[in-house]
Amino acid sequence: MPVFRDRQHFFNVMSTLFNRLNAMPNATDDFINSGLTIRLRCHAPEVTTVIYTEEGNELHVIEETEGGINRQVDLELEMTADLIHQIWMDEVRLRDALFRGDIRIKGSPFRVLHLAELFRTAEEIYPDIYTTVNN
Repeated sequence: MPVFRDRQHFFNVMSTLFNRLNAMPNATDDFINSGLTIRLRCHAPEVTTVIYTEEGNELHVIEETEGGINRQVDLELEMTADLIHQIWMDEVRLRDALFRGDIRIKGSPFRVLHLAELFRTAEEIYPDIYTTVNN
């Protein structure tokens, strides 16, 4: 059974996660300094989110609709929604998922390095967020 009930459930968890990351000092600095725009395309449920920064020092996460967005995407990651959950629950290592090909990358794989600190911090707070959003 999938971890996320539907697109809205997935997006609620992601929005809560990124709001909390934005509130943590230095948690998003590497990603913000990179200036990257990331498309996260997940399956089961089918949902696409875009993570980006604008003026200021905050990450934004939006659900991409069929019409797309008017931003150039620097990196696209494609995986199951369950896999990103397992990574942030510290059940699967990001590096292992990348090497096994469980995460498909469009764009320079070296840009994934800008996500390392963000993903590590997400692993620390995600279990609590997932539990909170599900209650």
